[in-house]
Amino acid sequence: MMLTKEQYNILDAIASGRVEPGTSLSHFVDYCDNAIGGDPQPLIDAGYIDAGHYVNGLTEKGKKAVAERHESQQKKLIFRCLKKRGKRSLCCFRSGSNVLIKLK
Repeated sequence: MMLTKEQYNILDAIASGRVEPGTSLSHFVDYCDNAIGGDPQPLIDAGYIDAGHYVNGLTEKGKKAVAERHESQQKKLIFRCLKKRGKRSLCCFRSGSNVLIKLK
């Protein structure tokens, strides 16, 4: 399943704690519809979100999707930085884990 930007935003809402475990499914659906602009049901059906009557959190599949997206975004950031500054300059930024990365 190829995830859309909105679907990744739904997964991020759970991963970041904006949607806490124990949130009722109806409130979660309303939140996704109003705040994110997406429907979480396909993610639940595909096994990315553990939910019954309540949201329990991300499944391993959901956690993996969030981690892969984060890694992909970091690589894009590195590429953009190198492209802007040229190959001989130094590129520094903070990653999501607050580690300073320097590339020559």
